[in-house]
Amino acid sequence: MKTAISFLLIVVFAQQTIAQRKHWINVNGGAVKKELATSYYTLTKTASKSYIYKEYNKQTDSLFEEVNYPTKECLSREGRYKRYFENGKLAVVGEYLNNKKTGIWNYYARNGEKSKSISYQKGLKKGDWIAFKNGKKNSIFRYQADSLHSLVLLLDETGDVIFKEDTSDRAVYHFVDEEAIFSERDKELKEIQSTIKGMTKKIYISFNVDKNGVITEIGINNLTQSTKLEEECKEALKIIARLPQWKEPAVHRGRIVKSKHEIVIR
Repeated sequence: MKTAISFLLIVVFAQQTIAQRKHWINVNGGAVKKELATSYYTLTKTASKSYIYKEYNKQTDSLFEEVNYPTKECLSREGRYKRYFENGKLAVVGEYLNNKKTGIWNYYARNGEKSKSISYQKGLKKGDWIAFKNGKKNSIFRYQADSLHSLVLLLDETGDVIFKEDTSDRAVYHFVDEEAIFSERDKELKEIQSTIKGMTKKIYISFNVDKNGVITEIGINNLTQSTKLEEECKEALKIIARLPQWKEPAVHRGRIVKSKHEIVIR
């Protein structure tokens, strides 16, 4: 019995020793002497025989990053991941599967408020990309295969809905007898094709106007390279979402119909 207890204490002590040992590294993660290091890490073996890597700031001893690895070589990330700000508050938390981001990843501001939540599948953004402002949900974008696809929801600062995607009516007409009318002066719609600050390429937007003149779906046209213009594309989607109700919907064969439209933001 005493032998078993002694063995257990040795194992526990050994694990604690591994955790407390500091491995000094530079900004590139390379092993260096203590006097040349900018940070250090510890490596702890868990009960499930995986390893927890923790990186600390050399000057403050504050935790910067926490990563799970299946082996002590720390080659492939697996499981929970966390990153922290210098003030100790959580910056990022998510999961890895086979060294690729998976599931919901949450991102935070330095004051602790959530700034965004992104859905990943096999390392690529897929599904909802939720933005927060002052800790409150502000907008939801949809991604497909790591590319921005469409706007799902846009709220104002008070939480009121500016735009909400509605796909209930799937009968969308690309060609109609009478086009939908935006206003008394349709040139107002052309004026929306204004320059977004910093944009260097065209952004092609597709959107639908329902039978009541309300915009129901807004997406990025395939002609747009959204991965290279991600922030500009989001602003373009918001511009269309803020358009007022159209004066008259489209008409086809004597019936009011839902119609599809294209616009270029330059």
